[in-house]
Amino acid sequence: MDDAGMFNEQFFLGGFFIITGVVFCSVLIGTGLWLAWFAGYRHRNLCGDESDFLVTRLPRPPQRWSVTDFFVMFGMIIVIGSLMAPRAQPAAAPTTPREAETTRPADVAETGSGESVDGEMAAQEDDSAGTPPKRDLTRRVATQMVANAGAFSLMLVFLFLTRDATPESLSLVPRLSDFRRGILATIWILAPVLLINLVASQLVEYKHTVTDLLAERNSFRTFAALFLSAAIVTPVVEEFQFRLLLQGGLQKLVGDASWNDDDPAWTFESLVPLLVSSFVFALMHFGQGAAPIPLFFLAMGLGLVYQRTGRLWIVIVVHIILNSATICLEFCRLNAGLTV
Repeated sequence: MDDAGMFNEQFFLGGFFIITGVVFCSVLIGTGLWLAWFAGYRHRNLCGDESDFLVTRLPRPPQRWSVTDFFVMFGMIIVIGSLMAPRAQPAAAPTTPREAETTRPADVAETGSGESVDGEMAAQEDDSAGTPPKRDLTRRVATQMVANAGAFSLMLVFLFLTRDATPESLSLVPRLSDFRRGILATIWILAPVLLINLVASQLVEYKHTVTDLLAERNSFRTFAALFLSAAIVTPVVEEFQFRLLLQGGLQKLVGDASWNDDDPAWTFESLVPLLVSSFVFALMHFGQGAAPIPLFFLAMGLGLVYQRTGRLWIVIVVHIILNSATICLEFCRLNAGLTV
């Protein structure tokens, strides 16, 4: 690690086992809650409320956005990402035979750590010849974060101006009950999703640019930047885009009203928005190995919570907790010297 400072492997090993222990206990508790619910012991539901419904049904203000707004935001992300994409730079040819000689591959291999002048010149040529893998990965993560945050901000302005939306109607004003329900929902959702993830990971290797970058540039600075991107920005943006805009737009399109106490829990109108939005959410994570499989079921759980409660912050809290635990666990594992 580049800047371990006063921290050593024992510190990170302790953090790794603490996080693992919390996750393990949460899975055990969540499994027990599911078994108790199906056995008829239903004192508290998935949101921690006293209700006969698995997910608390809450009233919500009239919806002013449609599924079209999802595609508008998706287009914004693509445009902003394209504008930020680095332009390819042509390779700089050596100006003299001496420069070419000092940067031969053989000389680069001999210097090893790059402590000599030849090694430094070779590194400079590498930079001019193309973007190094680490720098390219960093740019990709940074570009994605800025594109997400920028599109989110622009979309809010768009909805305020064209849809007469307000922060309250978009459920963007958090309540204390949202955090309580989000924490409890995490315990319920984690157990089945983690079980599915364990099975899927045995079939296909898990891959993600965030964990790859953390492994390549293992430092507190990288960890802080990735935590901000993957554990804060991404959950807010993705839940806003997939749950509120896409799923909410589909619910409006098909006339879903499953949050009403008098309506059936499962109908065609209630299932279509859940299935479609969850499939699109999983599809957007294609290329990350087996990740789309458990992410589909995670999206189903998050979608069900949002569908019945209409509270976006509940699912944002769940998403933040899961992403935070993943990043912190991986950071501790790397610096504790543990192998997968």
